[in-house]
Amino acid sequence: MKVVVLSLRFAKNRKRAEELYTQFIDNIRGQVKYLSDWDYTSAIQNIRQFEVPLYNRGLICYRKGFFKDVESDFRRALELKHNFKDAKKSLRQTFGQ
Repeated sequence: MKVVVLSLRFAKNRKRAEELYTQFIDNIRGQVKYLSDWDYTSAIQNIRQFEVPLYNRGLICYRKGFFKDVESDFRRALELKHNFKDAKKSLRQTFGQ
């Protein structure tokens, strides 16, 4: 994960950074529980306009029972990308919204 965070931090090309991050997440889909919310927070701090780490941190917060953080992260992800289907679905499933 740290390699991906570094890639995001130093990438000059946002599109390529998104591709690398998405590739990494796709490779570990279903294993999100092994990543910490700190990893995603670090990615969020380095590239604030990237919705995927917000969404994934929201999933981890959900598993930990931090529902205010879940709602905040999912809503922020949707502010950045209005058609983010996974964030819409997760928000609706979690809060009925």
